[in-house]
Amino acid sequence: MLEIFTVLQGATQLVVGAIMARRQDELIQLKPFGNLVFNNKEGKRTTDATPYIEDSDNWHLRFKAKKTGKKGENITIDRPISLSVARFVYQVEQFNQQAIERGIATKEALTLFNYIDTNTFQLKKGSTGSFNVAFDALCDYFETAIVQMDNGEYRRHYVRQHQLRRFFALVFFWSKKYENMEALRWMLAHSDLEHLHNYITESDTGGVLNSAKASVIVQSVISDKSQIDNLDEVEHLRKILAKRLTGNANKALHILTLDDAIFDYDDESEHRTTPIYHNFKPSKTLRTRY
Repeated sequence: MLEIFTVLQGATQLVVGAIMARRQDELIQLKPFGNLVFNNKEGKRTTDATPYIEDSDNWHLRFKAKKTGKKGENITIDRPISLSVARFVYQVEQFNQQAIERGIATKEALTLFNYIDTNTFQLKKGSTGSFNVAFDALCDYFETAIVQMDNGEYRRHYVRQHQLRRFFALVFFWSKKYENMEALRWMLAHSDLEHLHNYITESDTGGVLNSAKASVIVQSVISDKSQIDNLDEVEHLRKILAKRLTGNANKALHILTLDDAIFDYDDESEHRTTPIYHNFKPSKTLRTRY
């Protein structure tokens, strides 16, 4: 039961961490209950509502934002949370409330994500260590991928909250490119856009970033809505590509499937792709639109 409880904690951490994109310290410091805020029809926010009764999307998670505030005091902010994830949080909060009401622990001695000491069987306040242990238990339970290290040893990939936070940021970036970056900055609670850009690109290789930039250019060339401010340069580039590929500078450009990319990039002696094209060539059956 203790092991399954740890897996449950890890699963809840994963869902909340991926959909809310919070810093690990922000999640560790959540209260044992009262973290969910509902915006009712009158526009007032309350922490007394239940997501199983108020089944709308007007739910928020309230937390202290790290690295944001004055004189060392972190400000308390709300960020939207989906109803389904709010229900996961609510269930954990109900467990904590029951533990407090039954005298198993005090409110001051708990956070949202706690752990059970295997020696004393006491419910204790979560920490960075127990937070990661719950992630490890989840990865072991679902048997995440095994990788071979340089020394020949095989080790499992364990998820960490920083990866989930960056996952959120990169999914947003890849889907929206440079549009709505202010919304992403607001969700992540970064102080400015420069900090956000550094955060997104801090560990990406040049190939990945060039791929993202190329995607922005392609979208700007073939779609009606450009993501590049200089429209004259976009049109000039479109005409050059159209002339080279079709012989007609005024012809529209379309890339419908990876089969089209095969025609252009299968000969790697002429084109160098990152990652190497043959690594993802088997995925050509997946239909995509760029």
